[in-house]
Amino acid sequence: MKKIIHLLMAALPLLCMTACSDDDKDLPAVDINIEYAGAKKIDGTIYAVAGEPFEITSVSCTPLRQGKKAAITAVTYGLDGWVLGATNLSPFNISIDTSELTPGKHVMSMSMIIAEVDCELATGYMAFDLIVVPTAEDLPDTAPDEDTSSGTGQFTASPDIQ
Repeated sequence: MKKIIHLLMAALPLLCMTACSDDDKDLPAVDINIEYAGAKKIDGTIYAVAGEPFEITSVSCTPLRQGKKAAITAVTYGLDGWVLGATNLSPFNISIDTSELTPGKHVMSMSMIIAEVDCELATGYMAFDLIVVPTAEDLPDTAPDEDTSSGTGQFTASPDIQ
């Protein structure tokens, strides 16, 4: 009887072992597309003129894996470490009153929940410099062929588990 108890005690740790499953889901792999107005991209930096609203008019994503579908479900906006607001309604737009901002460099941030078919939910985060200038004349000089119109920006999200 003691041998059976010892055998069961020795086998107990084997019963408690777990292994990772082969069906663990990946994180989303997407490009995040941002459309904005009221700002100009010059030399890779976003500039806004004080007193003119800076708007992010749309945030969307495109899956990098062929045949997959992906979506953004919510976006939270921040400026200089302060939360400006959050929305879970597409197109996830926001308008920022630049007349209240001190001219100079500010950090605009966005965090978003990203969903992709057959993947775990993930949080994507991005931040970029937003430089507010007092007047349009204070915008930096540009090369003649440089496009400084308002429009779209794109970055590749690298979501991570937190």
